[in-house]
Amino acid sequence: GNLVWYLPNMKWRLILNKKNLSARPQIYDLRLNPAGAITYLADSIAIECDLNGRNLWKAPNDGKVSGAATESYNHDFKRLPNGNYMLLGNQTELELPHYSDSVAVHKKYPVRLVKNEKEYAQVELANIIEYDKKGNVVWSWKSENHYLPDILAPLKDSLYAFELKPHVNAFSVDKKNEYVYVGFRNLSRIIKIDKKTGNVADSWGDKKTSSLPTKYVPLSQQHDANILDDGTIAVFNNNDYPGKDSFASVLLISQQSKDSNCVIWKFNCDFDSLNRKDSRNGGNVEQLKNGNFLVCMGNMNRIFEVTRSKKIVWQAALQPNGKLGDTYFHRLYRAHYISSLYPCYFTFQTQDTVAAGLTPLHIRIFNKGSEPDAYKISAMSGSGNMLGLVNTNIVSPNTSILLEIKPVVPLRAGDPIVIIVSSKTNADVERNQLLVVNKKP
Repeated sequence: GNLVWYLPNMKWRLILNKKNLSARPQIYDLRLNPAGAITYLADSIAIECDLNGRNLWKAPNDGKVSGAATESYNHDFKRLPNGNYMLLGNQTELELPHYSDSVAVHKKYPVRLVKNEKEYAQVELANIIEYDKKGNVVWSWKSENHYLPDILAPLKDSLYAFELKPHVNAFSVDKKNEYVYVGFRNLSRIIKIDKKTGNVADSWGDKKTSSLPTKYVPLSQQHDANILDDGTIAVFNNNDYPGKDSFASVLLISQQSKDSNCVIWKFNCDFDSLNRKDSRNGGNVEQLKNGNFLVCMGNMNRIFEVTRSKKIVWQAALQPNGKLGDTYFHRLYRAHYISSLYPCYFTFQTQDTVAAGLTPLHIRIFNKGSEPDAYKISAMSGSGNMLGLVNTNIVSPNTSILLEIKPVVPLRAGDPIVIIVSSKTNADVERNQLLVVNKKP
């Protein structure tokens, strides 16, 4: 329960609520990624920083995908295994056709505006954007182009006034980087997007509001759409009904099952009276290495770990200190497990000098991080020629591996050699050492 790290250099802003004037950071989806860096959303700005708060990457937010002034980043921000970054964005305007004065269109789009002699409907459309390290868009998906029928259907049966606002709040990507799973909160639905085509490959949720083939799953205002290693989808089902006695649940959805048995595991979060009602915002589920599930209950401000046999083995309840006004502003959003603050960290040793000729180079790499990693080792001559390249197998934490590089050309006396080692988990983590070639052994 001791504090071991906090986000430094955080800018605060004043918020006027019903009780008083308070200060709070607008932080969403804070997580330590496997590369050992922090990613988070702050006031629709997406940032990756190191543990000291120094910015390493910032999303462009230039509106190239949305067509607006910004991308309106929200809810979910992930660094992908390939080193790219993926974000959710919002698009709030839809250009209407020339016949938009018809009665049907007026009814379908009750809120409209005119700009540059064109008429637009005010809606909430979802965009998903993938960037590379340089901030270039390498892939994007727009619901305007691929998923309009359901998204723009009036939500007559909704308990909330979210007409034309399906409210996307989560995504995840499979291990092969072939599909993106997206959660639409106000549609109570999760869809599977084929990255190659942009088409919806599958859909789970409420069939009543779907014009596309959808497998029935009793979702209600859910958060998270987390694809697990075995292909199962983990969901925190908020299941909140204002004024009624309700409680959230954790669902595991099988992609292989048919309508009658899509939900292959369910845990009801009704293990005490504090968990009933008011589970409206936030929440997530992730599977731990031991097979258990870590569950964040969002604005319930509770986190717990539960086994497959539905036994709670750890839990924590967070409470505000009472100094910042309305407790709503202290709500949790997501929670993630990390093995340490340094999942990706290594050092290496090699000889200081080496004899001229085809003398092998020996390198020992020490995995000092808390997660398994693999490494790329290269030897370069002072003139920039590649002398040798080796890729390692997986190295476990707190272990080392000894490698040998056999030069492809003879080493020349007096020519410096640079040994470069980089992490496969995080190519940005790179270390090097200079060797000197002697005339004789």
